[in-house]
Amino acid sequence: MLGTTWGLFGHDWVLTTPALTVVVTFLLPLHTQVIGHVADTASRSSLSGSHLGGTRVQLLFDAAAAVVVLLTNRALSLYKPRGITRPGW
Repeated sequence: MLGTTWGLFGHDWVLTTPALTVVVTFLLPLHTQVIGHVADTASRSSLSGSHLGGTRVQLLFDAAAAVVVLLTNRALSLYKPRGITRPGW
């Protein structure tokens, strides 16, 4: 990878994709805590719409954000924008 024309730190997209992956990796355990809360509530009682209104919205938002990050990483890897970092000069 060091010997390629793209280089390791030569372009912005090469730095951005692993950075996004690291951020999402650290946020994933927070998302699983919400899923655990929903599972605990579901196992203790019968669910109605009022029990988990806010957490359902949070689960939907978290899932949508994860899809956006995955699509962003994929787009950066496919289209390789031209931004060059200082070490790339």
